[in-house]
Amino acid sequence: AFQEIPSLDPSASLACRLCRCFTGVSAAAEILVSADGSRLFASNRGIFSSSSLAMFQIRDDGRLEPSTFVPAMGAMPRHFTLHGTLLLAGLERSGALAIFDTSGGDLVPVTC
Repeated sequence: AFQEIPSLDPSASLACRLCRCFTGVSAAAEILVSADGSRLFASNRGIFSSSSLAMFQIRDDGRLEPSTFVPAMGAMPRHFTLHGTLLLAGLERSGALAIFDTSGGDLVPVTC
């Protein structure tokens, strides 16, 4: 059961309440809900700052609970997908792929 989000006034100044540790200009490129509907993942494409990935728990009432906020391991995460417990993120400006393990409830970078 998801709640409808009221429309926002485009002329109003908005402050990011979910990612309190982020400052700067950012643009999201991807939002993904896990197959079981329990988690939401989003990318922050830092324009003049670092890029990151965020994970939120989806509560029973549909509200999002911030869970994890990690550096993307490169510049401009464009697209990502879940493959089992792995999150694979394409880093547009880095020309690379970042891999994160989600099995423990966090986004943990996988290194080769």
